[in-house]
Amino acid sequence: YEGLSANYSGDGFAHMNFTARASAQVDFDKWVAEVKQSTSTLDQATYAALAKPGSAEPVRYYATAESGLFRGILDAFGQPGSSSMH
Repeated sequence: YEGLSANYSGDGFAHMNFTARASAQVDFDKWVAEVKQSTSTLDQATYAALAKPGSAEPVRYYATAESGLFRGILDAFGQPGSSSMH
């Protein structure tokens, strides 16, 4: 299924097209295993670079994420319902 970003958040978002693929569980598991073969890790430095404004960036896959990265991102931007949104 072809799709595109329905949000506009600045330069580059018009290029956010994607293809959603429906597959059998075995095919999805094979894809996950292939991605996990990568040596790429999403860490704080990589996330900081990705968070900078850009245009028409390629899709990237990460086999692992630095421990605590997701929690750190949530803490940096506040919690839903919190008045401390940054």
